[in-house]
Formats: sequence, structure tokens, C-alpha cells
Amino acid sequence: MQKRNMPSAIGERVRKLRGMAAISARELDRLAGISESHTSLLERSIGDRISARTAVAIARVLGSSLDWLLTGRGLEPTPERVKEAVSSARKPPDPPRESVHPVA
Repeated sequence: MQKRNMPSAIGERVRKLRGMAAISARELDRLAGISESHTSLLERSIGDRISARTAVAIARVLGSSLDWLLTGRGLEPTPERVKEAVSSARKPPDPPRESVHPVA
């Protein structure tokens, strides 16, 4: 009997969070700073192999704990939390501030 390719548990959780945020896999790739198509491959992959850097980046953008993203344990992020995190990730970083040094 031939095994069918089934998405990994991590991939399923990523897809679920992306659905809550209503963002594409390509946008998640961009916001997380990971290579294009990485999210799509992760969601379709059979295994649960993911680098620590990628897991941290995806969890940050989607407002998830690493524990929940990687294992499904702990509190699942609420749709509100996911949307808030994605909104924050979309904001450009603040420009560096000039430091003011007193003149001696």
C-alpha cells in the first residue's frame, strides 16, 4: 500500500494561523525573512523538520509561541493575537534615532 503525502503537523498549524491572519504563504515568507516558497514547502512537507531560525521567525510573525508552533502544546494563539502580530510585522522598523551628546 502506497503512503500518501500528508502535511506535517507543523505545516498544518502554520496554515491554520495564516488562515486566521488572511495572508498568503508568500507574504509570510517575506515578513519572516525566509526564502520564497519556504512556507508553501513546509505546509506540504511530510516531515516536521524546520530550522530554529525559521521556526522563530514564523512564530514571531504569526504571534505564536514556539512550543505551540512546533508541538501543538500550550495555548493556541487567538485570531486577534495572530492578526495583531501580523499587523506589527508589516510595519516598517523605526528609523534609528540620532543620539544627542552634550558638548563639553
